[in-house]
Amino acid sequence: MKVTDLRLHNIRSYDDESVAFPDGSMLVHGENGSGKTTLLMGIFGGLFLSKIRNVGSNDFNLDDIVRRGADKGEIELTFEVENVPYTVTWTIDTEGQNSAELDSEALSGPISGIRDVRSEVIDIVGMDEDSFSRSVYVQQGEVDRLFDDDARAELVDDLLGLDRIDRYVSRMKGARRAANRLADDNEQAAENHRETIQEQFDYDVDGYESELADKESEIADVQVDIEEVEAYLEDLEEAKREVEVTLDEQADLQNELEEANAERDELVEKRTAANIDIEEAEEAIDEANDEIATLEERIEEKRDELATLDDPSTADSIEADLSTAEAAQETLSAAQAVVETTQIEQTNREATLEQAKTERERLVEEREELTEEKAALEADLAHLDDEMETVEADLEAVEQQLEEAIEARNTATESFLPDDLCPDSVTDETLEVVETRVEELTERKNELSEERAAKEASLEATESSLEDANEEITETRGEIDRLEERLADVSSELEAAREERDAAQEQFEEDLEDLSDALGTFDLDVSEETLPTLVDERIPSKRDELQGAIDEAKQRVTERETKLSTLEDQRDEFEALDGVATCPKCGQDVDPEHLERELDDVEADISDLEDELVQMREERDALVQRQEELDDLRAEAVDLRTFRDETVDTRANRVEDLIDDHEDLQEDFDEANTVLADAEDEADGLESEVAELRGTIETLEEDIAALESEIQEGDDLVDSYESVDALRDERTDLVEQLDDLQGEREDIENEISQHEASVDDLDEEIETQRTAIEDAENELDAATTAVETAKTQRELLSEVVDAYDDIEDLETSIDGHEKDIGHARETIENLNEQISGVDDEIEELEDELGAIDVEELREKQETVEERIEDREDTLDELNNELDSLQEERTVLENDLEKLHYFHDRLALAEEKREWAQDRSDEFDRMIQVYRSTKADLREQYLAYINEYTNDIFGDIYKNSSYQQVRILEEGPDGTPYAIQLLRDDGTLEHPSNASGGERAIVNLALRAGIYKLIAEMREGDTGRLPPFILDEPTTFLDKGHVGRLEQMLDSIAEWDVPQVIVVSHDERLIQGAEHEIEVSISEESNASQIDVHRGGRIPGDD
Repeated sequence: MKVTDLRLHNIRSYDDESVAFPDGSMLVHGENGSGKTTLLMGIFGGLFLSKIRNVGSNDFNLDDIVRRGADKGEIELTFEVENVPYTVTWTIDTEGQNSAELDSEALSGPISGIRDVRSEVIDIVGMDEDSFSRSVYVQQGEVDRLFDDDARAELVDDLLGLDRIDRYVSRMKGARRAANRLADDNEQAAENHRETIQEQFDYDVDGYESELADKESEIADVQVDIEEVEAYLEDLEEAKREVEVTLDEQADLQNELEEANAERDELVEKRTAANIDIEEAEEAIDEANDEIATLEERIEEKRDELATLDDPSTADSIEADLSTAEAAQETLSAAQAVVETTQIEQTNREATLEQAKTERERLVEEREELTEEKAALEADLAHLDDEMETVEADLEAVEQQLEEAIEARNTATESFLPDDLCPDSVTDETLEVVETRVEELTERKNELSEERAAKEASLEATESSLEDANEEITETRGEIDRLEERLADVSSELEAAREERDAAQEQFEEDLEDLSDALGTFDLDVSEETLPTLVDERIPSKRDELQGAIDEAKQRVTERETKLSTLEDQRDEFEALDGVATCPKCGQDVDPEHLERELDDVEADISDLEDELVQMREERDALVQRQEELDDLRAEAVDLRTFRDETVDTRANRVEDLIDDHEDLQEDFDEANTVLADAEDEADGLESEVAELRGTIETLEEDIAALESEIQEGDDLVDSYESVDALRDERTDLVEQLDDLQGEREDIENEISQHEASVDDLDEEIETQRTAIEDAENELDAATTAVETAKTQRELLSEVVDAYDDIEDLETSIDGHEKDIGHARETIENLNEQISGVDDEIEELEDELGAIDVEELREKQETVEERIEDREDTLDELNNELDSLQEERTVLENDLEKLHYFHDRLALAEEKREWAQDRSDEFDRMIQVYRSTKADLREQYLAYINEYTNDIFGDIYKNSSYQQVRILEEGPDGTPYAIQLLRDDGTLEHPSNASGGERAIVNLALRAGIYKLIAEMREGDTGRLPPFILDEPTTFLDKGHVGRLEQMLDSIAEWDVPQVIVVSHDERLIQGAEHEIEVSISEESNASQIDVHRGGRIPGDD
């Protein structure tokens, strides 16, 4: 991976600057505050957006990034992965929504949104911001971190990815606990399913299937009966339908008869109405003839009125012809044309009058405006006179102030300038000497201010770090207290759990021994391992043996009881014989002696059989009691197994979980104590640094205050020179202003004379326009009279035309009435024919209705319906019986389905228990594999780290105190990654005894060695290897060792690293770098600027 281009717009000290990063090694250098760190922020922020980590020695938030005075900033970063360029544009808006976009030819299209862009960049680069900052970015201030035993182990494991194995082990432990819980849960579920099957179901699967077969047979018999009843019902329904059809036909005939009678009545009514219509039409004809005569008389009246009217004065006269309707219409059209002509002339004369009035109003308004303007000019002239007096007074005052200002300036100049700089006579040119002196003082003050700003920035950063360290101390102490409390709680819980587990195990073993002793009478034994087979196999088998013996004993008892009952019946018969009956045993006639012998034999048999029955019953009862004892023992065994599964195993698992929790808490507790010690050491160092920086800043502030006082005196003196110039300019302005005012006064007097002449001309024009208005009003009156006369002619003619229209309508109405009379007479003839036809239809319908016996049909219908009702009752009873049988079948099917379900759940629970146990065993094996793998990888990685670290150490270290750096997998005290320095006498010592510079060299060598190992772990995939970034690597190094950093950079370049970026204020590294990136502050824009040069340049050269 390579960073190729970076553009910063409104980012901290950058206004708008771009830089192209070359391949190979490069040194980024410049003065404090010039913007070096912001370049790292741009690279880091461009890759990972808002997830900015510790860059340089400060943490930054978004508000710090945007340049002061701007509300929006933009970072545009282009980087290459495997020769494919990608460009990220990140916009930071302090007042709105931030945004980001990633674009590349390798993508199907641009990706937008901070979350999506960041996720895609992490996938492309192959690491997130944490991995980037800890693996390829060596930060300033990490010198002692690698020499802290606990911090070093965490850092190195993190850089090499071995910390992931610890996370995997922790996950495996959690998975193992979950698997054990799952196995226990499923064992309990299986037992619950067994109990459910035994308690809730009356049959086994075969029993339910047999019961279902019986129900299906019963259902089939009932369905046959239902089909027979339904067939008979269909016959009855058919007979019922035939009767109903006949009754419907009778009803239809009756309806037709009623409709025919109604039709005849309707036809008679229509004939009567037609006669009435004829009479009404004849009356209407007479009325219309009378109205026509009246209208003709009205036409004559209108002709006489037209003759008396005069013709309109503004139009030609018309000839009135009213002899016919057509002539009257033509005359009306001519009258309408006359009206339109007179109206047009009236409109024209109205427009002429309005135009004359408008022109007169315009002239009056123009005269008023000129009058007002003349008054305003006269007021302006008075005001101008006042203003000229004021300017003359001001000119006199300014000349006095100028004289006083020159005297004060000269006195202040002699006081401010040293004797060697002050001229004998102060003039305007002396200002240059004063300004030069102020600039010198300001430059000195700025130098001190920059030094103070740098110290304040260091103080702020140190105080921030101190505050962070104190916060970390407080949080860590709270975490330690919480962990101590939690450890005590878990220890107490663990002790109690162990006691409960041991008590449960002891109780289980005692109960198991008692059960084994009791089972001995049945030739059975039991152990913890054989308990399940005892419950599920051996005791049921032994019970089956006892059940067989009990069944045989019951059979023998039943046989003897039957035989005894037979003998008792014989005895009763013998005792009931009266000497004439036949012997029931031998068939001979009853003889008293024979009867007595037979009775004695029977009595003897009964006595023997009763003795035998007593013995057999005792044997049977003993077997039943023994079976009950065995059932009790099985119940005890089931309870004991449940006790083991639900209590013993559960408590054992609880102990194991608590042990894991205790180990995890102890690890967290140890880690928290380590973090606390580190933070306290860091806080002590930072407090000393803060005190030293505050003392330096206080001294600088005193010097700056003295300079500021002297600079202020110089600024005031410069202002006095400017004041003299300003007063001179003001005097010149006042003279020019007075001249301008005099010229303006003459212009105003000329304008007033012009306005007076214009007003006189307008008065004459207004009088002329008044005469024109009077003439136009007279002509308009004549036109209005002509319009009224023309409208009167048109109205009279319109009434005549309306009368002719009414006559035409009445004549048309008469023709219509005459036609209606003819049509009505034809209708009456048709209605008489229809009435005759309907009378014939009525007679036929009455004959058909007389042939149907309705009463007989209704009796037959009632009989059929009674039989249908009886059969429907029978059908309902059969259907109810069928429903009941089907419900019983459904219950059996549901029970069978539930039984199958519980058998399936039982099998599934047992399968899950076995699977969970297998997983738990597998997780145990994986934990051991992870731990073994971590140890093996540590051993392998350490061999390479030792080799690569000492290669770099040999390049940099020039002293003879130490020969080699040794990193051990584990120190004598068990510390992982123990670092030892081999002295020239062959002894080993801890790095804490080395100087700060020597520790810095070891840190650089170790981080470079780890970086090389990371590069080789990518198996040559350098296209995805990020740049190696060193931030202020010369801190704590003397001049000699700074020069030897060139050899380290040369060695790193041989590893095929795409880029090495070194950020340092030390320009001595320029010659050792392939490229130089110089960062400075522009004096013109006060913004950072960047220059890129080839390496090997001597510091100070252009």
